[in-house]
Amino acid sequence: MKASRLDLERQREEPSAEELAEQLRHRYSRMDYGRTAQYVGDEGDVPQHTLIPSVQDPSLWVVKCKPGKERDVVNTIMRKYLDRENTDNPLDVSCCFMRDTLKGYIYIESRSNASVVAAITNVNNVYHSKVMLVPIKDMVDTMQAAKKEVQLQPGGWVRMRRGKYTGDLCQLIEVFDSGDLVRRASVETFRFVSGGVDTSRARISALQQRQEQDRKWKARKPLSQRPPQKLFNPKEIELLDRTKPVIPKGRNVFTYGTDVFKDGFLEKDVRVGMLTVENVNPTLEEIQRFAGDGGANGYEGNVDLSALAATALKDGPVEFVPGDKVEVTNGEMKNVQGIVQSVDGSQITVAPNASAGLERSLTFPAKQLRKCFEPGAHVRVANGRFANETGLVLRVDDNVITLLSDLNLKEVNSLSDRCHGNL
Repeated sequence: MKASRLDLERQREEPSAEELAEQLRHRYSRMDYGRTAQYVGDEGDVPQHTLIPSVQDPSLWVVKCKPGKERDVVNTIMRKYLDRENTDNPLDVSCCFMRDTLKGYIYIESRSNASVVAAITNVNNVYHSKVMLVPIKDMVDTMQAAKKEVQLQPGGWVRMRRGKYTGDLCQLIEVFDSGDLVRRASVETFRFVSGGVDTSRARISALQQRQEQDRKWKARKPLSQRPPQKLFNPKEIELLDRTKPVIPKGRNVFTYGTDVFKDGFLEKDVRVGMLTVENVNPTLEEIQRFAGDGGANGYEGNVDLSALAATALKDGPVEFVPGDKVEVTNGEMKNVQGIVQSVDGSQITVAPNASAGLERSLTFPAKQLRKCFEPGAHVRVANGRFANETGLVLRVDDNVITLLSDLNLKEVNSLSDRCHGNL
């Protein structure tokens, strides 16, 4: 009797099957809802404007420090934050960082100036009186990724950014270990009291008479009237300017005032900040000034002949004439060679060689063709630095040919597209 009474009480206390099912449904539906809500939150798009700092976010402060010690200061503040993290007096700082492009400053994110002062207290190399608030509109710019620096290499091309040589093309000779100083060579623009170099002896006396009158030429002369660039010639300089001596320092090396000239080029040590190192885009004529005159100067070996070919298309269209030997550079007929039959603007009609197996002439755009020569051919340079020079082809290196000049028996480098054969 007693056992049956206990069983009855146990049945009353235990939930029924319906009640147990309802409890389980309620429990696991809450868990599913939590997982679903979290998943949807991760998948949802965050509007970009919500990522921009606002007045509800911590402020950003810039702190002046000793140049070169920025990283040490940031590491010290980080260690200080970790040491006080689990104490009764933690640092109220969200983050601390520095930028390699900004020397002498660090950034601290915090909600109050007092917290910033507490973070830099007893930190070496920090100027405590130089704490400034960064405006909200400028906070995003401080986190922009730094632009990748261009690696300067000897033989590369740069331009002068400021000074009297602004815009001049230069070739790097040496990049010093510090990385912020380079030695460059350029073709000098000579300015005398007359405003330029004049090799006429008849004008020398007139130049000397007007020396005092033209002393202020630089301030009066517009930049558009700048004299043309030319290689340094010590004999001409001695005739035209006796105020500064030309002192020989070695083979083809001279000093003129404070400037040093080697093989006719001006060599100078300059800061990288004075140079334009990106988008230099040298023209063919500019590069050819550095190519030397048949080995007359020491810079011929420093000029990459492929750079001449790469700038050919930028410097102007190629001139084709009937009889030129050409080769197709791209398209279905790539590497097919032939003879130019006629020229109609930019459309060139070519008779393919018998080896191509084509019986009729084909028409190509001029940009799809290049001239080709074989060693031993007699050619004439149509334009460029060596315009009207004639000679025999010695070597062919891609789009650059080396010919032996008929005039002085010196080797001359030129683009094949600037030469004509069938002389």
